[in-house]
Order: sequence, then C-alpha cells, then structure tokens
Amino acid sequence: MSAGIPMWVPKGHESRQEWLAFHGMTEGMFDDLKMLVVECKVLMLQHYNHITATNEIVNKMDTFLFGTMPTVAQANACIEMHRPRQKRKIVDFNNYPTLKWKLPIAYKYSGSQTLDDIVMIEAAIKHWETETCIRFKRVDPKAKVDDQHLLFTSQGGCWSYMGSVAKTDSYPQQINLQTRGCTSWLGLPTHEIGHAIGFWHEHIRLDRDKYVTINTRNIYVWNRVNFDVLEAVKVDNMDIQYDLGSIMHYGPNELSIGGSQSLKTINPLFQRTIGQRVGLSFIDSKLANKAYCNDVCPTKLQCKNGGYTDPNSCAKCRCPEGLGELCRHSRTSQWRLLAEQLRRH
Repeated sequence: MSAGIPMWVPKGHESRQEWLAFHGMTEGMFDDLKMLVVECKVLMLQHYNHITATNEIVNKMDTFLFGTMPTVAQANACIEMHRPRQKRKIVDFNNYPTLKWKLPIAYKYSGSQTLDDIVMIEAAIKHWETETCIRFKRVDPKAKVDDQHLLFTSQGGCWSYMGSVAKTDSYPQQINLQTRGCTSWLGLPTHEIGHAIGFWHEHIRLDRDKYVTINTRNIYVWNRVNFDVLEAVKVDNMDIQYDLGSIMHYGPNELSIGGSQSLKTINPLFQRTIGQRVGLSFIDSKLANKAYCNDVCPTKLQCKNGGYTDPNSCAKCRCPEGLGELCRHSRTSQWRLLAEQLRRH
C-alpha cells in the first residue's frame, strides 16, 4: 500500500479482495486510484476555509459522493471539477463523454430485493421515462449484457456512482437501495437514479448563495465539503435556473449534527420545499432532457415561459405547471376567458 494513503475498507459485506475482483482491479491499480481519490479530497478541503488536509480528516470523509470508492474516471472528473475553474450541476459530457449513458440503459436486479423494493424501483424508472426521453431496459439477471449496465443491489445505505461507468458483464455498475430504508417512497430511488444519469446535488451550484444559507457550525468538518462551492469559478448549469424544488437538492437537516439545521432558504416560504423526495421537478426533467434529448425533435417549437419541445411528443411543448398551449397562457386565464365569452353570449 502506498505510504500516507489511508486504508479503505469496502462498505457492505464483501472483503477487500472480493471488492477488487468485482471491479477488475489489481492492488497496484487500486493504490493508483487511492492516490487520485486523496487528491480529489484534498482539493475539495483546500477550497473550504483552507483546512489542512491531514490523513485523519481525509480518512473520516465520505468516499466523495458515491457511497463507495469511485472509479478512475470519476476520480479524475472530481479533480478537474475542484480545480479553480468550473463546477457543474450535471456531469460535463463534452469533456467526459464516457460518463454519458447510451440509451436504453440496461439494468438488472441482484436478487436480494423484496417485491416492494422492485415495485418502487420500477415506479422510479417509469417516472424518469415519463418525464424525459431517457429509456431503460430490464434484462434477466442471468443474461449476458455486452454494454455497461446498472445492477440494483440492496446493501446498507442509498448510493450511486456519478454518471455511466464502463463495465463489462462481469462487473456491472452498482446502484444501491437498501430494503425499506431507500425504497419507502418514490423520490429516493428517483434521486439515486439521477446520480447514475449524471446529476450532482443542486446546492453545489455557484449561485446557490442567492437561495440558501449553509449553517457550517451545524455540520461536521468532514461533511462540509459536501456543501462546498468554489468562488472564483463559472458554473455550467446549461442555462437552467436554480431549483429549490429539485429532487437533487439537500434537505434542511442534511448531514447535520444531531438533526440541527444545515440549510436555510433565503426565502423562508421555501424552507419546507428543499429536500423533497416526491418526484422530479419540472426543472429536473428539463435539465435531463437538455443533456440527453436535445436532438430528439428535429423542429423546435416556440415554447414560452421556460417551456421546451417535449422529446416524448415533438408536436407539443412541455410547460411549467398551469400553462397552456405553447406555454403562453395559464389554463386558469383560458377558463376565465371562455367563461367570459359564454357569459356574453
């Protein structure tokens, strides 16, 4: 093991050797990966109040945002994103094209799920398909899949890799949803699938300070990097506004000490909005459609008020709730106009 690199033990029940075999790594490859992970964490820590990144602090930190050890591609992406340059709401597929999924996304189940788990995961997948052009394809657990694919497991915790990770049939990409704890309602698997598709958490955007305040005193030191935003950088959010209602937004008590408040909205009316796990917001689906579906419709409609051509039905606009055809008028206004016309006649 390389000097100065903290020991890493896999989460779950597998041994270190089983983890290495599962991911197709030798000890040497793993040591190289650990160096990249530590570099990533050091960069993240250095941009938070200039904390000295000791091994003790690094070892206490979560293994970045993935719930497990990231891949080499993800570790490199982390390093690039935390150098003084850019921070993004979604993975930069232009610079990291291999992290973008080829559609449809094949997936399997490990076989450890309950029927209730599978019902909720399938509902989350259907939710993504209804709101976006992204499609999934369930395959038999014993079937051979040549391309990268997801494997839903049910070990401890809710976690996912960030974006697509090239895997062979022997080493599928894991997305873990603990029985009951992570499949109790639709938003939890929807959130983790969002990470797999390539979504970062909403609150890391550069413009977040206009919308939320971070109560750092209520957050353990090693968790504070999960709230970090680099100051002298340009955020690439695909020209889509900040979304307090995003399913990818942290809740008010996320990663806090003793359940205290870690996030406070500038507008107090939205304090109970952040952290919702009901389903995708309009802006969530818009971002996914812009990243994955921008070329689906050859002709773009002149949709108003933030609407856009629906990749699932190119003849209509997908509009914010309450807006009518081409997103020009609210349905309430249309009904009032019709009522007025009927009254006059």
